[in-house]
Amino acid sequence: MATAGKSKKKSPGDASPENGIRPAEVSESMRRKIQDLAAELLKHPVEWLDHPHPQFGGRTPNQLIAACQGDQVYDLLRCAELGMF
Repeated sequence: MATAGKSKKKSPGDASPENGIRPAEVSESMRRKIQDLAAELLKHPVEWLDHPHPQFGGRTPNQLIAACQGDQVYDLLRCAELGMF
């Protein structure tokens, strides 16, 4: 059955002008979230964020955050928090 006329629900990951969410806002929000979690889990969070990581194809977590791919960094930190490594 078609769902014509229904609009897609907005989510924080749907950064677009049509949704009223700018990518920079999502990136900054994700950056703060990642920095807070990294500070809880890591001895040297600032250094970790600037260090290339094999899980990210040799890119740094900060590079991913700047490219609006911070969810990958956050997911890795959450896995570490939950003891999945």
